[in-house]
Amino acid sequence: MTDPTFATDGFEIRRGVVSAGRLGHFRAEAVKVAEEAGTACVRHLTARSEVFAELARSSEISALLP
Repeated sequence: MTDPTFATDGFEIRRGVVSAGRLGHFRAEAVKVAEEAGTACVRHLTARSEVFAELARSSEISALLP
């Protein structure tokens, strides 16, 4: 099975955008934010978490943009 592509599926899976070591940090932050919000479905993540705000502004994410 091939990975989805934006052209055919409307989304892509990009591997290796952030290091595996940083994923644990993001996972822990997501748990913290969800617990604070009282739900696993959290809106306005970058407003609630400086960790995710920094990720959104990072060069790794910016490099994904056309």
